[in-house]
Amino acid sequence: MLQAFQIKQVLKTEQNVYKEQQIEWTPMLFADNSGVLNLLARKPLGILHLLDDEANFPRGTVSN
Repeated sequence: MLQAFQIKQVLKTEQNVYKEQQIEWTPMLFADNSGVLNLLARKPLGILHLLDDEANFPRGTVSN
């Protein structure tokens, strides 16, 4: 999540500065992966949070 924040803040900001100062550059295209990050890390239904919950309970979802 920190990397996504850095990309958004640093790269987009720098490209805006280049535009404002009319500096010639090759624009960098990058994908917004916030959907994947939410799927993994969002509480309470993110995959990592659900795995943590299951790991905290002995025999969490094991059926007999």
